[in-house]
Amino acid sequence: MAGAIHAVEARHPPEYVGESTCESCHPAEAADWRRSHHAQAMMLPTRQNIRGAFDGRSLSADGKTATFLTQGERFVVRVEENGQSAHDYDVAYTFGVFPLQQYLLAIDRGRLQAFDFAWDARTAAQGGQRWFALQPGKTLKPGDPLHWTGRDYNWNSICAPCHSTGLRKNYDASQDSYHTTFSDIDVACESCHGPGTVHVAWARSAKKTAENTSDPVKGLLVVLGHASGGWSDYSPQTGIRHWVGPRRTSQTLEICAPCHVRAEALSDPLPGAPLLDSRVPTSFDQDIFQADGQIEAEDFEYTSFLQSKMFRAGVICADCHEPHSLSLRKAGNALCGQCHAPARFDTAAHYHHPQGSPGSQCSACHMPTRVYMGVHVRHDHSFRIPRPDLTENIGVTNACAACHADKSAAFLAQKIREWTGASPMPHYGDVFAAARAGAPGAEHSLESLAADPAFAPIVRANALTHINDDATTLKLIETSLHDPDGLVRLAALRALQPYDAATKQRLAWPLLDDPLKAVRVGTARLLGFLAPQLGGEDAAHLTARVDEWIATQRDAAERPESHLNIGALKSEQGRTEEAAEEYRAALKLDAHYLPATLNLADLDHAAGREDESFALLQEAYRLAPDEPDAVYAFALAQVRRGDKGAAETTLRAGLRRHPNDARLTIVLALVLKAEGNAAAAGEVLKAALQANPNDAQIQDTLQNLQPSSSEP
Repeated sequence: MAGAIHAVEARHPPEYVGESTCESCHPAEAADWRRSHHAQAMMLPTRQNIRGAFDGRSLSADGKTATFLTQGERFVVRVEENGQSAHDYDVAYTFGVFPLQQYLLAIDRGRLQAFDFAWDARTAAQGGQRWFALQPGKTLKPGDPLHWTGRDYNWNSICAPCHSTGLRKNYDASQDSYHTTFSDIDVACESCHGPGTVHVAWARSAKKTAENTSDPVKGLLVVLGHASGGWSDYSPQTGIRHWVGPRRTSQTLEICAPCHVRAEALSDPLPGAPLLDSRVPTSFDQDIFQADGQIEAEDFEYTSFLQSKMFRAGVICADCHEPHSLSLRKAGNALCGQCHAPARFDTAAHYHHPQGSPGSQCSACHMPTRVYMGVHVRHDHSFRIPRPDLTENIGVTNACAACHADKSAAFLAQKIREWTGASPMPHYGDVFAAARAGAPGAEHSLESLAADPAFAPIVRANALTHINDDATTLKLIETSLHDPDGLVRLAALRALQPYDAATKQRLAWPLLDDPLKAVRVGTARLLGFLAPQLGGEDAAHLTARVDEWIATQRDAAERPESHLNIGALKSEQGRTEEAAEEYRAALKLDAHYLPATLNLADLDHAAGREDESFALLQEAYRLAPDEPDAVYAFALAQVRRGDKGAAETTLRAGLRRHPNDARLTIVLALVLKAEGNAAAAGEVLKAALQANPNDAQIQDTLQNLQPSSSEP
């Protein structure tokens, strides 16, 4: 399958017609869709749709008790927490269906919140048919973003775009309220095919003839169909089928991507449009991906899939998943056998396990699983070869250990060497693990990886995000800024951040007109500080792009992060009062939002308002003594006031909580030296180096503490 996105007349932009209109002409597809999880992504709370037991059962966990009740036709959650009296909340909608179902509770000002006790919809034999806590072990209070009433559990901004069709968030910043609407409650036809009014008009037109019936567009915003090519027979050499003909376009994959990627949202996605017009995928962040790119936290498949050989060979989601029912096209190994010859791959000689055993399943070895949200088993979609040798070397997980937990990684790696008769191939996971550890030589390996087109663009992009600034790297960045893949260009922009203003402007300026929105606005953010310094057409051009970037931030105006980001740019431009207004807007949304408090304090410090700055930092430290940023900023403020003893106390308290924090260690050493205790400063740094032997900043600070040979 392939896809194309088509323009429509601006005078008549398409609108949503609703799933029932589509069903009137496409009953077979609608019947398949009604069996899917898409059709049950969000539903009204009826007895038919509710899976949970609202029969008076209660669940107590982490300082909260919830009782689930039925009152007539109403489904009610009675919540007692934080010593407050019980409050009844009506269930406004169901959310999801299997393996768990959540419930949206109406709060105030149009807010719907996803309650963090959910129903385990699995069978009792599987451990289901029970209420369970989604955040076990976390006792959260209102005001915390992760409390079920907090912004990270808000349906309107976080969940809604991927569970309903034709969503309009309609956030009113002046009232801090929502009037969110949708055309269909669930993930319906137009979520993928785009708004249908023009198509319906075409279908109902009296002028429709046999000639224009064959028109492939038919008024559709997105046309999905077969490209002028097909799959080859199984190769006699490899046993694998390959796509023959023009490369299939990416629109079909990118219809799925906006809701199956962990990303920063820029705007509402247009079905079939490039992902980077609406989303910025998360890179191989240490908290989300393991060093070799395997999933750690939820990544929702897309970023994993971009690493795979399948993606680079042109495989798309619909090759494995029927797009209306979402069912797998074939069961078990037969699914993989569509492209991988069963006679070669579905044999004990290939998988080295008895046929029919768990170890004989392709997915067991090549799509290892992790459990999210307590009960949801999800497969890694990077389709990798099991590498217990990487477990030995860099500590990542491996598929073999899922069944052979009693065996060491060394044992498992040796078994694979015996089966294959070969040593394992080099893997980019070694490079990223070395970079994370700050190992000597990692920089050269990263540059080689980023420059090698044999690796997937997502891998090369991740390498760029890790590199440091030097002359060799700058040449690589310059080349990467012109890479055909948008992810690589975006990563190159980020890598350009440490360089001087002239270098940034010279290299990045052409990307202000990049065809992809993420790259354009990323460039605008990088160069935005220049706007007040320019004149004429250059100033107008950059300002227009900066305004486009600001619009992406305003689209999330209900979140303090958006105001922080805008404030930071205003500060770089010297518009300090506008920056302060943005930081205060962030704090109005969340009075405990630490980054805004710290930035406000920085503005006061820069303006010479030391008392105001100190008061802000003192309060920040009082509210967040466990946050290294608060400790660091408050200790520096204490030093500026001449109270080095207090700063030492603050820093030592911070290091007890975060013993490996290099910034706190370095500042403590400098404070000790300033107090005349250079020996103690050296001991602090030497101890830190034992835990972080490759930390260049600690090494440099220690070296600078040593007396030079010319000193007496």
